[in-house]
Amino acid sequence: MRGRRKGEEGLTLVELLVAVAILSIIVTTAYSLFSQSAQLAGAVRERSELYLEARLVLERIASDLSNARLIGGDERFYFVGLDEARGATPRDRLQFTALAYGWPSEGEKADELVEISYWVEDAPGTAEPRLMRRAVRTLDGLPETPHEAAAPGELLSERVRGMELEFHDARGGKADDWDTRIMLAGSSPQLPRAVRVSLIFEGERGRREFSTTVTIPSGLVWSPPASRAPGPSS
Repeated sequence: MRGRRKGEEGLTLVELLVAVAILSIIVTTAYSLFSQSAQLAGAVRERSELYLEARLVLERIASDLSNARLIGGDERFYFVGLDEARGATPRDRLQFTALAYGWPSEGEKADELVEISYWVEDAPGTAEPRLMRRAVRTLDGLPETPHEAAAPGELLSERVRGMELEFHDARGGKADDWDTRIMLAGSSPQLPRAVRVSLIFEGERGRREFSTTVTIPSGLVWSPPASRAPGPSS
């Protein structure tokens, strides 16, 4: 091999190999940093979307619970929370009568009562759980037992895998279930003082639990509007 003559420009084979090696290190490092940044951005985006969906769903449940109503001694109005599970995952169910405050559906008014239900079920044809909500007007008569309403359910979230409820009474006690229909037999039915709602969401990077505690105003009853109250019989 001839040596480089004086005045000649260029790279020797060794210099070229060193340059290629350095360039490879730079490219590999840059790709690694870019890949990590992309993964981090994806994780942040997925977490933000999950937090937003969880907040909206919990706000919807909290709004319904805060408007729960009973009429003492009237079995048409009740508050039922059932402690259920599928394997190790809680799938509690909730059904109660509530004032349709701010009810968005056409034909509903804010001074009417609705029967509201929440439950987790498997989507048809799949084993993927989802959170459902159903609302039925109560003035035309309630179903005999919870979860027998003919109205179809509304899909609230496809990411919810489980729901756990904890009921707090006026004395500070806690219970996994609540049923005012049973209370009717021996004492005056009462709403829980508060309900802790925990939802298990499925994200791209595993499951996360989101919770909120909803205080239910005590002593609230409902009276039909005078304009729709039944008149005296002729």
